[in-house]
Amino acid sequence: MRQKAGLNRSILNAAWGRIGAYLAYKTARAGGVLVRVPASYTSQRCHVCGCVDRVSRPDQATFLCTSCGWSGNADTNASLNIRAAGLSSMDVEISGLPGTAKRQPPGKAA
Repeated sequence: MRQKAGLNRSILNAAWGRIGAYLAYKTARAGGVLVRVPASYTSQRCHVCGCVDRVSRPDQATFLCTSCGWSGNADTNASLNIRAAGLSSMDVEISGLPGTAKRQPPGKAA
């Protein structure tokens, strides 16, 4: 338990603003683009139908959508939501990517 407390303290003491600035600098230097995505509900939203329900997370590792029935790894589901939000914020259409439903960014006709 002491090791966990030390890890938590280290994480809380990290200079998150400095880490973000460094990551943005390194990404730009490598020719990439850093896209910030709000984490809110990414682990509770179904990447297929968009339903947000905390009951869809019966445990840490499992996602089972209460609306459409999609099931799989919770981290995979959250990462697909994060990817979709990032691409949407860059106004990039998402279609035919493995593991995603066909979507378009807000403001685009379907």
